[in-house]
Amino acid sequence: MAPQPRVLMVEDHPDLAELYQFKLQLEGYRVAVASNGVAGLELARALKPDVVLLDIHVPQLDGLQLLAALREDEATRDQLVVVFTEDDNPQLIQEAERLQAAGKSLSALLGRRHRFVSLTDHHGRMVMEPMTFGSPEPITPMASPPPNDRGPGRRRTAMVALFVIAGVAGGAIGAEVMLNRPQPAPVAARTSASTTSRGAAAPPTSASAVYRQAAPGVVTISTVAGRFGRVGEGTGSGIVLNNNGDILTNAHVVSGATQVRVTFNDGQTVPASVTSSNASADLAVLRVSIAGSSLHPLALGNSDTVRVGDTAYAIGAPFGLAESMTEGIVSGLNRTDSATGLTGLIQTDAPINPGNSGGPLLNAQGQVIGINDSIESPIAGNVGVGFAIPINTAKQMQSGANQ
Repeated sequence: MAPQPRVLMVEDHPDLAELYQFKLQLEGYRVAVASNGVAGLELARALKPDVVLLDIHVPQLDGLQLLAALREDEATRDQLVVVFTEDDNPQLIQEAERLQAAGKSLSALLGRRHRFVSLTDHHGRMVMEPMTFGSPEPITPMASPPPNDRGPGRRRTAMVALFVIAGVAGGAIGAEVMLNRPQPAPVAARTSASTTSRGAAAPPTSASAVYRQAAPGVVTISTVAGRFGRVGEGTGSGIVLNNNGDILTNAHVVSGATQVRVTFNDGQTVPASVTSSNASADLAVLRVSIAGSSLHPLALGNSDTVRVGDTAYAIGAPFGLAESMTEGIVSGLNRTDSATGLTGLIQTDAPINPGNSGGPLLNAQGQVIGINDSIESPIAGNVGVGFAIPINTAKQMQSGANQ
């Protein structure tokens, strides 16, 4: 069997990144995602992907700076790059129009196994910069359809992207995504030492007992991101760490957010700020201003004692369904997620879906053993392979931040 082509996507809007990742995985691609240009450059050098999908407007290094850096580095000089742009960048568009007039196409350059057919609405453009920077064939355009008039009963945002992936056999799968959720870089936890030493209550004897004990300490995180006059929203989950108002989540949940709000188990919603973030570890800590007496910190377990076969529970807001709980087992340890590059992960078959990110993976005693992070799936949904960041990783980051 031929190896699966690898795609690196550099995109700071999590909803777009999540949709593209699902659809590419559906077609058999291995997908890695970076939410900023610096992380994208590091992953491009480390993974040597077949194709880089690059948003021109990403933080730290923008698309053009990253493209130039890729072409200056011998290790990445020949990587194929597709550039997404929401505005009329003269340099890119001039080359795109020249190549379009010459009859160049993205499909022809990529070949049959790497055939991407991509559409954006009239607000956006997608162009491709192939092979060598400054070569006579640097950029190939993608088609832009007319605005899509959707029915009044459907949700709308200022920009809707339609991404279609053509399969080798000629079939096509399309999906619509609304620019919704921004995701910040993972956070180095800045919480009190009491969080890491906190013990569990009397061991629960059933799944419902675990839920009753843990659910008050799990929050739903809502984010808003604004770019170039467009607003998007997103949803993730988080873990109450202490009575100071610290919330642990994934960095990608809050990446790029201009507004973050946290909803508690009792329905109370309050604004939150990102106090620390570590994108390479995909962990972040938020802070809310709320009476400590109304907070319910979760007991943190010891992920070093986790064993394959142990019972595992995930609580979060999959697809926005807050306070949802799923059950499974620990399926593997010390796993590597090829899509994110994270290592040392806990694998579980407890169903994890979009919106679970940042929520807890619990043991049978209701203690947090991991932070739910991602799934490995050939289709747009969970197939029983989920990954969680060990809670001891967050503890180590917290310890380092407090020193």
